[in-house]
Amino acid sequence: MRRFLVLVGAVGIVTGGAACGGGGGEPETYTLDATRACLEDAGYTTAPLPNPSLPAAGGHLRVQLTSADEPLDPSKRSARSSGGEYVFIVFASDPAGAVATRKKAVDLAEESLRAAGLFMARRSVSQGIGLTKNVLFYSTEGALTQDQRTAITSCLR
Repeated sequence: MRRFLVLVGAVGIVTGGAACGGGGGEPETYTLDATRACLEDAGYTTAPLPNPSLPAAGGHLRVQLTSADEPLDPSKRSARSSGGEYVFIVFASDPAGAVATRKKAVDLAEESLRAAGLFMARRSVSQGIGLTKNVLFYSTEGALTQDQRTAITSCLR
């Protein structure tokens, strides 16, 4: 009986702490407005940009990570330097919605590649898309680099 009461007390403490916000940790989901503010404070240009192919309850955001007039860096892929690097962020209502949207994004990418006569393994396409909580992010120029991922994830709020 004593063991049962200790267990119930421990569960109560854990769930009580979670119900009170658990000490101010990360939010359960990220929002477009808070993320956009952080990205702009970090010096990136952002714009809401709806994407009817990937519906999102929380909206869409385009982020320009570099400007088109930055000097070319020979250590980076030149294809990304032509018009600036853009990352697109999709805010789903919850993590399950983000996973479903990621599946749809991978399906669309595979369809587009096939139409161009190209093949890429589904796993490779999927690895090019970032997924964190209720957010997915991607670039139409290829798989996200670690620098791009860091720029986005450091501002998810």
